[in-house]
Amino acid sequence: MDYKSITKEKYIMNRKLRTPLIVVLLVLLSLLVYMVQFLIFRRPADSGFYFLEDLAFVPISVLLVTLGVNAVLNSHDRQAVLEKVSIVVNEFYAEAGTDLILGFRSYMVNFDEMAAKLELNGRWTDPDFDAARKYLALQPIEIDIGSNDLNELKRLLETKKDQLLRLFENANLMEHDSFTDMLWAVYHVYDELRSRDSFDSLPAADIRHLNTDIQRADKLLLLEWIDSMRALKGRYPYLYSLAVRKCPFGKRKTIIED
Repeated sequence: MDYKSITKEKYIMNRKLRTPLIVVLLVLLSLLVYMVQFLIFRRPADSGFYFLEDLAFVPISVLLVTLGVNAVLNSHDRQAVLEKVSIVVNEFYAEAGTDLILGFRSYMVNFDEMAAKLELNGRWTDPDFDAARKYLALQPIEIDIGSNDLNELKRLLETKKDQLLRLFENANLMEHDSFTDMLWAVYHVYDELRSRDSFDSLPAADIRHLNTDIQRADKLLLLEWIDSMRALKGRYPYLYSLAVRKCPFGKRKTIIED
């Protein structure tokens, strides 16, 4: 056994011994105070009365302290989880989400109209993000799978499949239902596309079905993207600056600053 292991074991043993020692010392201190009170005032009846009165309040005191501490700890834990979720979401859009938006936009009939409302810039504030989110929620995304080769979208989703599946394994995302819904919607599009041997001569009903699936996934993807960009601007402005230059609705051809 090396020196570090011996030192660690001694430290753990000392901590285990220290706790009962502190308890004993506190009890002895309490008894000492009661003895001093008795020797000075010689009123054991009063001492007994106040002892029982204080003892009766102990459960309430413990309850209040426990509830207060739990509330603080739960709030702290939730903030920590939300921070981890925010990091995961931002990483998703950096690694896969932005590429997926670019892939889906090839099928958006009203892309130019939406781009005018969703092109990020460094001056956006909360009202701008709110307006973009409201626009997305109310404005239908018009999808036409005939406007581009579905095999391209299928190949894109195949390259992002493993990233999507890894995100489903992240327990922290249980705190973010809307993000999980978006992942399912995107994965469903991939599942639909890989289930077809060919996209030639699809019946009208199947075309409508695929249009609806892509529309759903695209809208959820964009809503989460807006929320992610808002959080990124608030927490990490320098990362937001890069996200603006990589905006899938922007006119820039390069991320290099002018």
